[in-house]
Amino acid sequence: MKIINETLEKDAIDLCVNCLAKQGSVLLLPTETVYGLFCRWDDEVAKNKILNMKKRDGNKPFQMIIPNINALKNTNINITKNIQILVDKFCPGPITIIANLNTNKDSQTNTIGFRIPAFSFLISLMNHAQCSLAATSANLSGNTPAQTVEDAINVLEGSPNLVVNADKISGDPSTVVDMTTNSFKILRHGPISEIEIMEALCLQD
Repeated sequence: MKIINETLEKDAIDLCVNCLAKQGSVLLLPTETVYGLFCRWDDEVAKNKILNMKKRDGNKPFQMIIPNINALKNTNINITKNIQILVDKFCPGPITIIANLNTNKDSQTNTIGFRIPAFSFLISLMNHAQCSLAATSANLSGNTPAQTVEDAINVLEGSPNLVVNADKISGDPSTVVDMTTNSFKILRHGPISEIEIMEALCLQD
């Protein structure tokens, strides 16, 4: 396990890109909200490693982290009018949107949670690595998300391949909003409030 300081941004990004190129690599990285575990979206070996590190149920999906709004065009996410409104209003930012996927009926997964972070380090990393990322908070499943590298390392089962340390992060986990129906439902309260979402969707009385 290698640890590097986030203030050495170029060096840290180069190391992360090189690490992600190797199958099964897991990164412990800062975000604008909390510390998270990351890997390439298409790296199933690394995803399984993360599940074991968190003692997490394999049925719980990963969050997709994308670098910008245009990247949504390269996914099979069904972007409805209301989802587009939330993306335009709050992204990049601390909101995770649960959306339906354009998949066939035999697919085991028909929804996905995606986020566009307001964090230049992650954006730069994805642009350099030319990939989207799978992400989840850096903690044992069901426990409080880590605000420091030490908080994460001390509880995880096993070690990430690379750690980027940005000292203590005082943010809250992102707001999670389910947009898979014509209405919406807050699955996790966070920095973006239910009132703000209602106002954006013109649902305020």
